This record gives sequence, C-alpha cells and structure tokens, in this order.
Amino acid sequence: MNKIIATGKVVSNPELKQIKEDSQVCQFRFVIKNVKDVFIDVEVWGKQAEIAAKHLHRGKPLLIEGYLKQDQWEKDGEKRSKIYIGLDRFEFLN
Repeated sequence: MNKIIATGKVVSNPELKQIKEDSQVCQFRFVIKNVKDVFIDVEVWGKQAEIAAKHLHRGKPLLIEGYLKQDQWEKDGEKRSKIYIGLDRFEFLN
C-alpha cells in the first residue's frame, strides 16, 4: 500500500501548467511539520489542479492525501531521482 495523509503548509505558490488542451497539472512545495520539518513537492492533476492554483498560496494550511511517486532521469551522464506526492485530495484547514 502506498498512501500518505499529512497536515502542513504550502511553502511555494502553486504553478499551473497546461500539458495538453484538456490536461493540466499544478505543482507546489509543502512542509509537513514534525519533530523535523519535511519539505516535499506536490503534484495534482485535472480539475483539482485548477482549484489548487486558484485557492492555494504560500502559508495556507492543508490536509493532503495522496501517494508517493518517484521520477528518474539522467542528466550529464548522472542518474537522478526525485520523490514527491501525487495528490488525490486536499482539504483546507483553519
């Protein structure tokens, strides 16, 4: 099972990107407050991407629910990877 549920704050203003005519993605950075803060990128697709881009901003507290994803690529002959959260849903917190 690959599931993550966390509360924290948005630490970068969301960026909405149009991928295809009918597909868009919103990306932002998130901090999970714990004994040691964990900073992680978040990605959300489709209609939720529009909502996130419109209503989220730096400092906004959220509950997020999603799954961990990993991208891998090679740059200048060096293998690289990135772990981030694929968002299923989010909920605004006061």
